Amino acid sequence: MASEVYVYLSIGSNIFPRGVYLATIRKALRERFGGIVKESSIYETTPWGFEADLPFLNQVVLVRTSKSPVEVLREVQDIERGLGRHRDEGGYSSRTADIDILLYGEERISTPELQVPHPHMLERRFVLAPLAEVDGEGVSASSGKSWRELLEACTDKGEARRTEDPAGQERAMMTSVVADGGATTAKWVSVDATGTKCRYTSRGMNPLYVDADGVEREVRNIFGDEYFRLGVGRVSFYGAACGENQRGDVLLEGLQRVFPLAEVQVDSDMVMAAIATWGHGAEVPHGGGIVAILGTGSNACYLDRGKPVYVTPSVGFLFGDEGSGAWFGKRIVRDWLYSALPKSLEEGVRTMLVKDFGESSLEEMRGMASIVERAYHGVHPSAWFSGFAKVMEPHRGEEYVSRLLAEGFGEFARFFLQPLKEKGGDEVRAVGSVAWYYRDALGAACERVGMRLGKVVKDPLGEVVGW
Repeated sequence: MASEVYVYLSIGSNIFPRGVYLATIRKALRERFGGIVKESSIYETTPWGFEADLPFLNQVVLVRTSKSPVEVLREVQDIERGLGRHRDEGGYSSRTADIDILLYGEERISTPELQVPHPHMLERRFVLAPLAEVDGEGVSASSGKSWRELLEACTDKGEARRTEDPAGQERAMMTSVVADGGATTAKWVSVDATGTKCRYTSRGMNPLYVDADGVEREVRNIFGDEYFRLGVGRVSFYGAACGENQRGDVLLEGLQRVFPLAEVQVDSDMVMAAIATWGHGAEVPHGGGIVAILGTGSNACYLDRGKPVYVTPSVGFLFGDEGSGAWFGKRIVRDWLYSALPKSLEEGVRTMLVKDFGESSLEEMRGMASIVERAYHGVHPSAWFSGFAKVMEPHRGEEYVSRLLAEGFGEFARFFLQPLKEKGGDEVRAVGSVAWYYRDALGAACERVGMRLGKVVKDPLGEVVGW
């Protein structure tokens, strides 16, 4: 294994949000080099060799690594590219991210792509001021003088003064993005500093069925503009299987690649449901409250002062998700395959199957192995089944649909709500399209187990962001 050396790096930015760019560079350096040994204060400095709207913010950071000089160069250039810097820019210019290798141990390197020590570092106050702070008694091999002495003798007329880190204030001026990551679709809202909101929709991103690369591809499809993505300071993603000890790290990694400057938070869809129905805790009674999700999947949890403290274990759509779109859709497809579905619903099922498999007679479709193949091996099977639940809505007054709703919500109340009632809560508030469209049947199921249905929200994201 190669021995480790100390590497001094100069980092800077003079494009808004300068402080956030510096914070993101430091974060990336920690991840790639196993930490930062030492870092200077932040200095506001005069642009060197050109005029600009904003002065630079600069720092010197010290890392320790066994990577070769060329490997270090590749790492810092990769960080720059991820932050919108392209080194084909000619001459001196404003930059989102500027990272220079000042010193690599005691080595001298002179190649077309890398010169170390940096050939101009002794001429530039924006380098010497933070370097003297980090290692004032360190000595320049070429001059024999300390960095502090070289700073005092520097003839550069540019300013370099210590300043407070503006990253926190800058984030408040950046765009925020909030997402409700359902299994079928993910809904997004961006809110800029003026309060202007925009909606976006993507395919669902359940981390049980998608990896970080898939998350990145899908999110880049809707937020493709680099300028917009670099203007996002916060991302809050709420989704299924994203709670504590689940798979939220998949979403976190993918989102951080797309929004490199943002503070990214990934949390359970239960947290968003709790905020949408109960607020931030002020409305939750002292004895606690219950929130339910009934969309593509189903779940419920008990709240204490607005925070989920007990979630009914979910066993997924293959074994459970009672009362969800996937549960109802699975029953409808099953009954259709057995020729047990009322004729009034058959046309709706046929229309959906034609969309997937092409025109055929009902008899031919019932014999198609591809339907079973789609259910077992297709992409997002729960979302596919959930689509068939929509055929119930125009026929909600018919006996078949009434019985199916009573059974599905009855099972949901039995397995999800009754265990939570024993915790002390009796009011259920719910989110999701299934809960919204069939709230009367859901309310009746709650009453049958001695509970009552309160507020029902179709679109929790809209409720949270005030759409």
